[in-house]
Amino acid sequence: TSDSPFVHRIQDASDSFFQESEAAQALREIRARDISFDMMEFLQRLKGDVPIVIKGYLEGKEDIIKEYCSPEMIERLTGIIKAQKEAGLVPDPTLLDSSDVELVDLKMLEDSPIIVTQFTCQQINCTRDTHGNVVEGAPEEVHRVYYYWALQQEESGYVGEDGQHHPPRWQLREMLIRGMHHLL
Repeated sequence: TSDSPFVHRIQDASDSFFQESEAAQALREIRARDISFDMMEFLQRLKGDVPIVIKGYLEGKEDIIKEYCSPEMIERLTGIIKAQKEAGLVPDPTLLDSSDVELVDLKMLEDSPIIVTQFTCQQINCTRDTHGNVVEGAPEEVHRVYYYWALQQEESGYVGEDGQHHPPRWQLREMLIRGMHHLL
């Protein structure tokens, strides 16, 4: 041990050099929970889930929200759905296209791995009232919407209806719209 600030800096640099990165730690934890995990397969499956979740949210289908989302997101999204219904607002659920899902980051949150992704969707930007009158946007107004999703892996697997053990599920923990622009 030494009281020298220079020696302390060298020790700190050495510790940080040999320390596992947060992304590596997250990937190690993912694979400890699911030895068959493959990132490319995960991103492909997620691309298929994107339209289901977004369309389900826009249509106010709470059963879909509960199937795909964490408790925090369920509370947030069902609260938004309830507020829209109370205000008599009906968003157009039309999705025209979605891009490939891209990996942005791997993180740890409260000892759970998080995968942060990004993608875009082409959506109709039109909100109507309960009588069908347009209150925002237009039926032919197409927007490209830029999303970030953070997905959290459950701690353990589950036994399905088929009696088989399945790896831990992934739940949508955060959804962020980082921008949109008018296409048509």
